[in-house]
Amino acid sequence: MAKGEWLLITDGGCLNNGYEDAVGAWAFYLSGPKNFARSSLLTQVNGLHVTNNKAEFIAAISGLSLVPEGDSVELLTDSMILVNWINRFNKGSWNNKSSMDKSLLLELKDLVVARIVKPTWVNGHSGHPGNEWCDRQCSELLSPYDYLNEKSDSIAVKNSTAFSA
Repeated sequence: MAKGEWLLITDGGCLNNGYEDAVGAWAFYLSGPKNFARSSLLTQVNGLHVTNNKAEFIAAISGLSLVPEGDSVELLTDSMILVNWINRFNKGSWNNKSSMDKSLLLELKDLVVARIVKPTWVNGHSGHPGNEWCDRQCSELLSPYDYLNEKSDSIAVKNSTAFSA
């Protein structure tokens, strides 16, 4: 990739999605002039319970924060909600009336408008190597919390295949 061009692949997941005891995880792989890969476990976001969407947004925020302002980045995600929000920010048309976490939306908006971000939706769990790698990172972080599976059907991550860049 040429200088100033990046590829960001993100994923997020949550066990017991939306409940007080929910546990989430996020991961990203960033490729460009430098390469980065990170993942983390979430038990709260801004003092509130974790959701799958919050984990997806935090993955994007964490990756985009490493891309210099003004650079181009293609963001691959299996979250259509994330794609739609980035498209709204790119068009300058959004409102504050969403039920999404306002601070996450504002942080994402600031990162998007300072860069050239092209969101691309990929079908999750369909074999895309980068998406599968991010998904596996989330699954591994969440595996100690599998007991939450017994409480809820809202599991947002599955085991997946390896990704090598």
